[in-house]
Amino acid sequence: MFTPDHPADGTPPEFPFTPLPGRRLLTPERQRGFIAALARTGLVAEAATEVGVSVHALEKLRYAKGGEGFRGAWDAARRFGRAEGTRAARRQSARRTAALGFGAGDRGLGDGDLGDGGLGDGGFGSGDAGLESRSLHPGRRTSRAAFTGPEPSPEDPLLGFAPFLHPFPRRNSITPDRQRGFIAALAATGSVKQAARAIGVSLEALYTLRARGGAEGFAEAWEKAIDLGIARLEDTALARAMEGEARPIVARGEVIGEYRVHNDALVMFFLRNRRPARYGAPAERPAPPERSEREILDSINETLDRARERMQRERAERPAGD
Repeated sequence: MFTPDHPADGTPPEFPFTPLPGRRLLTPERQRGFIAALARTGLVAEAATEVGVSVHALEKLRYAKGGEGFRGAWDAARRFGRAEGTRAARRQSARRTAALGFGAGDRGLGDGDLGDGGLGDGGFGSGDAGLESRSLHPGRRTSRAAFTGPEPSPEDPLLGFAPFLHPFPRRNSITPDRQRGFIAALAATGSVKQAARAIGVSLEALYTLRARGGAEGFAEAWEKAIDLGIARLEDTALARAMEGEARPIVARGEVIGEYRVHNDALVMFFLRNRRPARYGAPAERPAPPERSEREILDSINETLDRARERMQRERAERPAGD
């Protein structure tokens, strides 16, 4: 079993191992620096950033031939008490932030979310104007669908629906104000689960309210808000199809530029659905207009006349004697 040397002052211990030689980028100094950073932070991505190496390169080194010592030091550094404490503190901080953002009264919802999955791993950055990521999962915070748009203003016609009025309201009833808050959040996120978190109500209670008599206005506003969320998703997907995804160019552990990757499948999806007459399946394309026999003969004669004129021009342009 790998046993690190624990110093007396409480700093991260040394994890002695034999670095793999012959690595141009992952020098022995960087290998030791990564293990030390991993023992301090407990996070592979953060430790990799400190030494200026990609996680992919480190993973390749971890499972390379002769990398048993590096792999053992890696595992021991992650099990180090300070590293585990750092990860636990990060998770607790993320949960606390999420509770402040979504409302701590919600206990019936899981961590997953329709709005967190998104359109793919490449995603979009957080610099989009008017969008804010509230995903609990750091790996999903670059997904365009994890970002929420601005909520409608109180004067928006969407919020002018007739809410359901409880005949005997209780402390935890979904009041008209909470119904409007749910519709506003749903229009901004397109996710029922995220909107439910925003007002601290379970999905079951919302669907029960929607199905009750007298809640027709609430149900209609619900559908309109979903349509707005889907429109936002469609807009972001179209922007991704047209603009592509920015990918970094890394050399010697540093980002020196970027290039764009376009998703041809996504482009064809939009073309087939937006221009079915031209790009759709043959069965979806309109049949060519029917022509009479006279029109067909005239078209053939016109083509023959153009061919005859072209041959005459070519003969006239030939040098004499050819």
